Amino acid sequence: MASLLLHGRVALSAVATVDSLLLGLQGSSSPLVPWFPGSLVPWFPGSLVPWFPGSLVPWFLGSLVPWFLGSLVPWFPGSLVPWFPGSLVPWFPGSLVHVVWFNVVLLLSSSVTAGRRQVNGVQLYYEQTGVGRHAVLLIPGALGSTLTDFGPQLESLNKEQFTVVGMDPRGYGRSRPPDRRFPSDFFETDAKDAVDLMKALGHERFSLLGWSDGGIVALVAAARYPELVRKMVVWGSNAFVSQQDLSIYRGIRDVSRWSSRMREPMEQMYGAENFPHIWSAWVDGISQFARRPQGNICMDLLPSVCCPTLIVHGELDPMVPGLHPQYLLQHIQGSRLRLMPKGKHNLHLRFSAEFNQTDSSPSALLLLGDSAETAPHALAQRLAQRTRKQVFVSYNLPVSSAAALALQVEERIKTEMDSHPEHF
Repeated sequence: MASLLLHGRVALSAVATVDSLLLGLQGSSSPLVPWFPGSLVPWFPGSLVPWFPGSLVPWFLGSLVPWFLGSLVPWFPGSLVPWFPGSLVPWFPGSLVHVVWFNVVLLLSSSVTAGRRQVNGVQLYYEQTGVGRHAVLLIPGALGSTLTDFGPQLESLNKEQFTVVGMDPRGYGRSRPPDRRFPSDFFETDAKDAVDLMKALGHERFSLLGWSDGGIVALVAAARYPELVRKMVVWGSNAFVSQQDLSIYRGIRDVSRWSSRMREPMEQMYGAENFPHIWSAWVDGISQFARRPQGNICMDLLPSVCCPTLIVHGELDPMVPGLHPQYLLQHIQGSRLRLMPKGKHNLHLRFSAEFNQTDSSPSALLLLGDSAETAPHALAQRLAQRTRKQVFVSYNLPVSSAAALALQVEERIKTEMDSHPEHF
């Protein structure tokens, strides 16, 4: 089985994935008998039925999933079969070594490191979690922070596959002092801060997930530093300020008219008296771009974005009119657009389970896999030449052979070509 991503307009993906099992394992409790993972003791949490280790509990390694029973003898979890995955030492199936190793991996992947780094003259606050080779930076929106904007992502993105970093931009959240200022180049400043923070944390290349203003920051960073940015997902973002946008900004300036659900997190972060002043300063800061030709924020930079890019837009977003994601799609080469019919501005929070789920989320579809020189990627290059589209292939389940994978890809591509010839 494979997950396939065709940049341009067509996306193909398989349904099955092992990531749900891995994510579930992160949240499981340790057995009461830690050195006996396949315990026959009735109170062992790995089984609802004490004599049946292939539990109904999905995070148990001896799952009902038929390809992961852990034993040729299904009722004997500590099998003598040497390939039993419950041991790093093949001849010691219920190994203490495995249990210790597995617990250490879970501990490292689920722990969160928080701190501050000196970046461009400012102490930037960050949080980091996960042990994956693929580093991902979460960039928050206006006045946003790791705490207010990305709790579900830091908690639930696959920590074996990704190293996830959340940042508080200068003057926001816990990156204060200094007080926030909004000069004409504040998006450029935030983009350089974001890139330099990741380098300070030891990440040579990384992907960007940017929400709202954070999406604008991500666009600038991807254009200015193409050698550092692997891939990018942006949502609720715009490259220019229109007269319609100005009207929206004027309508949200008075925070006393906000719902308490929207207002209280910001009041807790900045103080009830201070928050209205900072917000008014942001409204003035973003509105200043309307005085530029065409309201330009970063329109001129979009052609320089060369990384695989996914644009997500909630069709009920009251903050960002639909013309903005369409503009990004038209001016970022090879980009894709995903519309979420029920999504509003905070779609990653309101629909966090869908957004974070590896086999269906827009971010994970884009971020899965490395561009290694493998047979599937060689096939992707051939498809790119044939269709004149940018093609990216990733897979997270084994296939019997490269030929089998190629056949699956070509069959799905042919189906898409027949169904949607306008995409090719």
